[in-house]
Parts: sequence; structure tokens; C-alpha cells
Amino acid sequence: MLLIAPVFSASGVPVRFRVLLAVLIAALAAPIIPTPPTTDLFSANGLLMAIREVGIGFAIGFVLQLVFGAVVYAGQAVSMTMGLGFAMIRKTACKCRCCRKCM
Repeated sequence: MLLIAPVFSASGVPVRFRVLLAVLIAALAAPIIPTPPTTDLFSANGLLMAIREVGIGFAIGFVLQLVFGAVVYAGQAVSMTMGLGFAMIRKTACKCRCCRKCM
């Protein structure tokens, strides 16, 4: 999940910090989560469990990426609207078109 999450997947966040944060989250969550049944990691069942966990992490990260993308898009749309609106107000406030003071 930290690989795809919008804030942590930025290029400005160092890999060492992401790894440390993942280990910290795992260490804090380990006592709370009940122990799963014991399975061999290299069996078909263990491989399926690993793929499922990676898929859940990718899905959560993708949904967060979509939410952040929507917020960024909305912010850009609002800023464009406000910027053009301010320009129109400034342009129509001046009645004379001959001088450069109003522009």
C-alpha cells in the first residue's frame, strides 16, 4: 500500500523512510491482528494468500490515488475559474480603453 499511496509514492519521499514506516506499521499492528492458520509459505495456499494481500494493498493504494487525483483536479478547476473570473472583473472595472493604467 505504501508503494502506491499518493503521499508516500511521491519521488520526494525517500525509500528508507517508506520501508521504516512499513515496518513500524507492521510492528504496531501485529499484536492486534489474530494469528492466521499456519500454512507453508511456498505452497499453493501460501502463494494465493500472498497474492491476495498484495492485491488488497494495490487496490487500497489505487483508490487513494483516485481520490487524491479527483481533489487535485477539482482544485485546478476552481483555481482556473477563479483566475479567469478575477481577470474579467479587473477588465470590466476600467471603462477607459486608451490608457495603460487600468490594465
